[in-house]
Amino acid sequence: MTFLSGIQKEGIDPILLDGGDWLFNLGNVKKNKFAARQLLQKAKLLVDAYNLFGYAAAAIAEHDLAFGIDTVQQLEAQAKFPFLCANLFDADGKQIFPGSTVIERHGKKIGVVAALIQLPDHFLKKVGTDLEITDPVEALTREVKALGETVDAIFVLGHLDHKDIERVADTMKGIDFILEPASFAGSEPTWINDGEEVTPRNGRVLLQISGQGSTIGRVDLYLRERGTEWKPVSDDPASPGNLYNASHTRLASHIGRHPAMDKLVTEFLTGTHYTGLTEEDVTFIPSKEYLGAETCAACHVEQTEFWRSTGHGRAYATLEKTGDQFRYDCVSCHVLAYGETFVDAHKVGAFKDVQCESCHGTNPKHPEDPAAHRWPQMTDKSCWSCHDPRVTRVPFDPQSAFPQVSCPPLKRD
Repeated sequence: MTFLSGIQKEGIDPILLDGGDWLFNLGNVKKNKFAARQLLQKAKLLVDAYNLFGYAAAAIAEHDLAFGIDTVQQLEAQAKFPFLCANLFDADGKQIFPGSTVIERHGKKIGVVAALIQLPDHFLKKVGTDLEITDPVEALTREVKALGETVDAIFVLGHLDHKDIERVADTMKGIDFILEPASFAGSEPTWINDGEEVTPRNGRVLLQISGQGSTIGRVDLYLRERGTEWKPVSDDPASPGNLYNASHTRLASHIGRHPAMDKLVTEFLTGTHYTGLTEEDVTFIPSKEYLGAETCAACHVEQTEFWRSTGHGRAYATLEKTGDQFRYDCVSCHVLAYGETFVDAHKVGAFKDVQCESCHGTNPKHPEDPAAHRWPQMTDKSCWSCHDPRVTRVPFDPQSAFPQVSCPPLKRD
């Protein structure tokens, strides 16, 4: 919610897609009725959250079928966006879900098609009666052909064996981007390593993402001519033809938690009962837990002066110097509690820089009675959320970094 709020404040209306395995997890399906009920309630929460996020489409994959096809269809009725799967058929040979959808943005039409990996018969018998999964590549070919020239670009959501993904990329005409949400070699899942998220292939682009929901991928399209080869914008922004810019953001590491959504999820986990979401439920209200450095400065003068001399005290200025101060994926580590104190990168206000609570955490009752509400001793736990080498590509050693940012000791009576 924080991530989406941030890019929407930039005036971007994104096309949100999910490649499958988002409703359930087969490994968590148990005979315990309470556990099953909790998983079903969670799925309802997810569908309504996706409704509020504004999802355009979500593919159906094998984990999503864990509670049977009837359950998925009930959840589909709750959704304000289509569930897609081109190669799943019922006993009468009828396609259960649509195989494609078309989304329009800025006068351009984007086709989205999806298919599911072929599953063994013993699994299908647990899902429904006389279900059939046909060859996914043939099903995708059929959907792409039906879209024809009516769209300006086509995204494939391919929850398939990696060999089939390569087959699609190498042989299928008319497609532009392939999202492989889970990489399989045979029946075995394979890990997606850093640097493998974006792979140009035959003028198309293969996108992979991992992280079990903690990472979100973004692709900005500069669509100029249907059927033209796609090139990364970094190669030559002035180049003719279609350009793209792909990135991924690790949500869990540095994108702040949205207070309202966090509250709803916490309530759900506590009671395991879902009653329904409204837009009012997730309206952003700044957290009252954060006091800000100005409050701390009233008593901790020496510590504040030292803090202002450190890199933490000048963190926001480094973004202004490079022109990145409005980037949601940068600003979050250069200010206090992005996503909890504010979500519009253009309205940082008093939360500039890496402030006291960025490292020490919150303790709003401390000013009232400091002795009774002390802060715990600092550890390097809070450092890693921003100094994550996987994100910054810069090595980090907390032992050598601590002396550079550790405030002078307090003089106590």
